[in-house]
Amino acid sequence: MVSMSPYNSRFLKKYLDKHQINDPGYHIRPGYSNSLYNESIEKLVYYIQSLGTQVNLAVIMESLSEMYDIPEKIFWQITEMKLRESLQVIDIPERDREILHYQLFGNKEWPVKLIIRPLLEADGVPGAMPSGKGVGHNPFHVNY
Repeated sequence: MVSMSPYNSRFLKKYLDKHQINDPGYHIRPGYSNSLYNESIEKLVYYIQSLGTQVNLAVIMESLSEMYDIPEKIFWQITEMKLRESLQVIDIPERDREILHYQLFGNKEWPVKLIIRPLLEADGVPGAMPSGKGVGHNPFHVNY
């Protein structure tokens, strides 16, 4: 499984290998964690939840809602529907599908990407943008 965009790529090595995708060979400065490579599907889905959904999609939904006077809830329902549909057709082992289903819909809490405080508390020049992890509400749990 690969979560890719021009600015935010995340990888799960076993899915790069399965689909014969060459490892892009991203290198981070020594001594800093490399969050581009993930050891588990849970760690990979964290980026879909936090950066993909909460940071990127949430702002788009909020803006569209305000601009066109469409209830934001409609956009969340569409997002949930599309995630559920995608989860049914993606070519992954059933165990990984179950894990993703739980992480996306079954868990009451979702991870939250903390940005402001870690950025303000950063000492020196970081190897990557400083951030932390918190816990927040799962926007899809109420419909589970």
